Amino acid sequence: MDPETVTAMVLTAKGAAGAIKGVIDAIGAARAQVKDNKEADKKLSDFLDLVIELRTRILALQEKAFDFQKDLGELQSENMKLREEIRSKEERAADRQKYQRKQVGRAVLMVHSDDPSAYFCPACFETKERPIPLQNRSNPMSHSGTYLCPSCDARYVT
Repeated sequence: MDPETVTAMVLTAKGAAGAIKGVIDAIGAARAQVKDNKEADKKLSDFLDLVIELRTRILALQEKAFDFQKDLGELQSENMKLREEIRSKEERAADRQKYQRKQVGRAVLMVHSDDPSAYFCPACFETKERPIPLQNRSNPMSHSGTYLCPSCDARYVT
């Protein structure tokens, strides 16, 4: 059910409940004028009972309409949250496309297409789904390099 329909239901039920209240008041005034006429009083009393039953049903309808309105608000909020999650996942997926595996010496590391000289932990890239920059722990006197992941403590020797 769309928001406009629910709002129309609530407003219609509210208007009907107000109109019924006016009818009940009018019947009460009419009964006061015909209190000596038992037959007229009985008919007005029966009519009043029907109007009160109608009012009860309208109030129940109004309550349902409020419930629909509340549910609709919750669904709209959830929908917005899910759309944001989808957008976020799409952005992450697009960003992940910018990373590739690269053989660096004896190790396979992740590199970003914009900066191939910066290395990222391939293990964290897969398990944590985010790039963790590796720290260069190489000895300047050595021909090989060592890179350490500050997140998972993986060591990569190139």
